[in-house]
Amino acid sequence: MAWKQGDIPGALRGLEAARALDLFAVSARWYLAEVFVEAGRPLEAVDLFLSIDNSPTWSPFARLRVAEVLESVGDPERAAEQYRAALAAWGEADVGFEPRVRAESGLARLGG
Repeated sequence: MAWKQGDIPGALRGLEAARALDLFAVSARWYLAEVFVEAGRPLEAVDLFLSIDNSPTWSPFARLRVAEVLESVGDPERAAEQYRAALAAWGEADVGFEPRVRAESGLARLGG
């Protein structure tokens, strides 16, 4: 995939073409969102990650990623909200579950 090879413009072209054809599975949305982050378009990534919210498996991971992106662009209130949403989904996860640890650390950084 172009993204993995460092070809951000090529990755954007291919993934946006898939979106236009409505061939846009959760994984494709995730990849495009990550490419948007790397391309300096983080707010477009947020919208894509949030579009994954209807997937019970992917949703908490998407919310964690949204929180990290929002924190990186200086939106601590919305980031904290997303960290809390991810943690709510992982309430019964093992204490050492890496995504849960990331969410707890992010929320702690934001004072929440």
